[in-house]
Amino acid sequence: MELKTVSTKKAPVRYYEGGSGPALVFLHGAGGLTDNDAFLAKLAEAYHVYAPLLPGYGDSEEAPEIRDMLDFALHTWDVVEALG
Repeated sequence: MELKTVSTKKAPVRYYEGGSGPALVFLHGAGGLTDNDAFLAKLAEAYHVYAPLLPGYGDSEEAPEIRDMLDFALHTWDVVEALG
């Protein structure tokens, strides 16, 4: 998996990308995500995986304006749009 950055309305977002096949966006849980995650590696065998880091995880910037689930959902949609 390769670590990349995409710009969104709220903040630049770091994300892992790898694999081939149909596009799949993977949203990690509270434990975060690393480039050597076994689950991502398995997904990448069948899909072109995009795995954005949530604000404040890994080396992603904090986004203090994301305060509730609606903000998070809208930010996530911005990330998906930015990834194309």
